[in-house]
Amino acid sequence: MKTRTTFILFLTAIITIAAGSAFGKYSGGTGDPNNPYQILTPDDMNAIGANSSDWSKCFILMADVDMSIYTGTQYHIIGDFRGTFDGNGHVIQNLNYSSTTAVTNIGLFGSATNATIKNLGLEDINLSVSGPFVGGLAGQLNNCTVTNCYSTGTITDSYSSNELYAGGLTGYQNNGTINECHSAGTIVATMPSTSYYWSVYAGGLVGQQYTGTINYCYSSASVTAISVHDNAYAGGLVGYQPANICNITNSYSTGAVSAIGSPTVYAGGLVGYRVSMTNSLTNDCYSTGKVTASSTSWYAYAGGLIGYLSAPITNCYSKGDVNSFGKITSTGGLIGCATYATLTQCYSAGEMNVIATSTAYTGGSVGYRDDYSFANGCFWDTNTSGQSTASGNYYNDGITGETTAEMKTRSTFTDAGWDFANIWAICEVTNYPRLRWAIPAADFVCPDGIDFADYSFFAERWLNTNCASNYNCNGADFDLSGTVDMADLEIFCDYWLKGF
Repeated sequence: MKTRTTFILFLTAIITIAAGSAFGKYSGGTGDPNNPYQILTPDDMNAIGANSSDWSKCFILMADVDMSIYTGTQYHIIGDFRGTFDGNGHVIQNLNYSSTTAVTNIGLFGSATNATIKNLGLEDINLSVSGPFVGGLAGQLNNCTVTNCYSTGTITDSYSSNELYAGGLTGYQNNGTINECHSAGTIVATMPSTSYYWSVYAGGLVGQQYTGTINYCYSSASVTAISVHDNAYAGGLVGYQPANICNITNSYSTGAVSAIGSPTVYAGGLVGYRVSMTNSLTNDCYSTGKVTASSTSWYAYAGGLIGYLSAPITNCYSKGDVNSFGKITSTGGLIGCATYATLTQCYSAGEMNVIATSTAYTGGSVGYRDDYSFANGCFWDTNTSGQSTASGNYYNDGITGETTAEMKTRSTFTDAGWDFANIWAICEVTNYPRLRWAIPAADFVCPDGIDFADYSFFAERWLNTNCASNYNCNGADFDLSGTVDMADLEIFCDYWLKGF
């Protein structure tokens, strides 16, 4: 009996050791799609980066994880991740990484290729680094699908050995899609080199979108791009888009944007620089943040929506103030400089402040516009902008200046063919037009913004049980249960507390 018992204990020990070797790195799972590795602790999260053989596996976050126990370079950045990471609605908090030694790819994931990352929040990140690619989620995203993810915190990058790409979510997007994601916090990217002509690209969400799609995303991050010797590009959502198929739809930015340095700087409330590709889209987007382009020696391009545009945009607007300082400036409420561009049914309403030591192109809508650029059904506010012409070099066709009162009148836009049934909405007298997709479900009545008027509308439908036959009680039945009840009240309060 004693021998049998000893043998059983021996086998149990072997099984335990085997199980430990299989699952000891994490809190469970096998890494397969139907049984992903389970991430429950900071050690689990840090172990991924130390096990490169797992970078093509599947992971699921099982709880909120606080990474504050790791400082300096203690966190193992996950290399070229090629698997699936499901945040499962949880949050990774206090991810810290700081280094003055150059590291190529910096973020929760250094880079990711053909990966799927979803349902993940990153809160209070703090990246103080030196490297060419940095983002809260990933330094680079190559042909990845990223859905329902966000990043908040501070990113500071100073790098002088090549081009620098920094973004709240990712420094660089090459193909793939980013859907329903957002960012907040502060991004400061500095190129201090005085020996080489290297540029810096900084965006609230993405530093450079080389190619790919961004849809239903937003950023409230403050963005600053600084270059001592070459170009600086800064955008509230995206810093730079080259001549490839880059789509941004149903997205917005609200943070302050600054491009500073020498010789040329580009700053835009949504995008800093967008070069030509006629089959790319910038549709149904807006920006409201303050924009500043400041060159110490030469060109400054500043636009409320886009700093430099050579592509089509449709159904977009900007309301942020625009500032530019330099030898030659191109400053517009909507676009700083438009070449081979097409503007359709867009408007701007920001104030402009310009100081140019040589030449200033300043327009209510476009700073400098070439004769290959076209506009149709566009407007700018002559009162708020202080500008009497649509463009600084007098190509004004297709863009009309209106007073603030006229800009808050529906017929001003419907007479120009704007679609207020499907695309636009307006609370006349009190507000400018808004994009329908961006109006929160709890904003029932005018004026814009969720307040006691909307609460009164909701309360009038309280405990109504006939919602299925009454347009979901005019939208008050948020969860489509058929009754306006406590679940709907919680949803309404959540909208209100978010400050919509």
